[in-house]
Amino acid sequence: MSCRRCGTCCAKGGPALHGADAALVLDGAVGLDQLVTLRAGEPVHDQLQDQILPLAAEIIKIRGPHGLTGCVFHLGANAGCSIYQARPLECRLLDCENPAPLAEVYAIDRLTRTDLLGPGHSLLELIRHHDKLCPAAEAFRLARDPALSTRRALAELLSADRALRSAFLDKTGASLHLADFLLGRPLPEVLAPLGLRLSL
Repeated sequence: MSCRRCGTCCAKGGPALHGADAALVLDGAVGLDQLVTLRAGEPVHDQLQDQILPLAAEIIKIRGPHGLTGCVFHLGANAGCSIYQARPLECRLLDCENPAPLAEVYAIDRLTRTDLLGPGHSLLELIRHHDKLCPAAEAFRLARDPALSTRRALAELLSADRALRSAFLDKTGASLHLADFLLGRPLPEVLAPLGLRLSL
């Protein structure tokens, strides 16, 4: 089947990147500020199982436009994809009527921040510090516990995440989108889709 270019898959979210897609970033077809990191432990919608599950390991995805769901490279109805000739592996394999080829590679050889930055990159120290200080899995665990003491711990975690992001942006002048690649999504954004109340 050939792609009808209806945009349905593009509107649902950007693809996760795999080893075969590293060249797209290295060659500049996809910029780091067009990516978002979903960290280990984040609750996400698993497309194949059609349920929300915590991630076993981090993945890198193409972000949506202006923080919205979808793919930043999708140009809208009937307009197609702005990087169609250099689209990622998942986009090339997706067939609305036959999901088997995509399912075969779905969880294999997914790229990480270390893969894209390189093992000796100076920003990896910041990434490790943030992951240790503000683990997504711990935020998810705390957010599901109604105890007041747990709510205080969650408030401290959210505050630490906000402060570290703010300090990074102030010191580097980097964009919010680049911060979403380097540090993953802000914790309130990670937890919000589950309907968890974060008014602490």
